[in-house]
Amino acid sequence: MEANPDFYLSCNGVESDCRLVGRTVALGRDDLLVARVAPAIHAPIGDAELDEVILAPRQPGASLLPLPSSPTPVYVCQLQRSASGATQLAVVAWGELRQRPET
Repeated sequence: MEANPDFYLSCNGVESDCRLVGRTVALGRDDLLVARVAPAIHAPIGDAELDEVILAPRQPGASLLPLPSSPTPVYVCQLQRSASGATQLAVVAWGELRQRPET
């Protein structure tokens, strides 16, 4: 990942650098961010290493953009497709976003 991440994600005792990929809408939610993370996050579902995740604010009415100055609790999610082709957003962990320090 590049030297200056957009923000940091603390999850499962690991701090990952995050690069914002964009915003997305899923399952009626319009407050989701797509981010690339390094190091990758271990997903308990499917036993995969996720280097791209979807982040959703845990607090109702909270927004992730612009990223608040204080640490912000988030759901760390991945998209899953069922055999029928249906898509669902699966929460794989809880985490906390924080801004990168200004230099």
